[in-house]
Amino acid sequence: MERFAKRGVALIAAGLAGTLALTGCSGEKLDSGGDSDATAAQVTLKVNFWGDFGLEALKAQYEKDHPNVKISLNSGEFNAQHQDLQKKLVAGSGAPDISAIDEGFAVQFRGQA
Repeated sequence: MERFAKRGVALIAAGLAGTLALTGCSGEKLDSGGDSDATAAQVTLKVNFWGDFGLEALKAQYEKDHPNVKISLNSGEFNAQHQDLQKKLVAGSGAPDISAIDEGFAVQFRGQA
């Protein structure tokens, strides 16, 4: 079980980094109006996972390093998290920005993302 937890933390961290990289690469340009004190737009990322991945310290450090980013962690039971993600993907809205999924579910979700 510990192996899966470590893999899950790595997957979530990689997903978080990837999401933020893609967000930074978006074509949207913010006009600062020449104000050098302009702050970056506030971003809230929803992260769903099951069990205890130990993400609180990672979340706190990331938010400290990136003050315009807030991370909303949502931990739940293994099956409930997968079922909830399935419903939201089918509905086309409400899915989290990052979701831990078991590798056994990857094929199921691939065509719906």
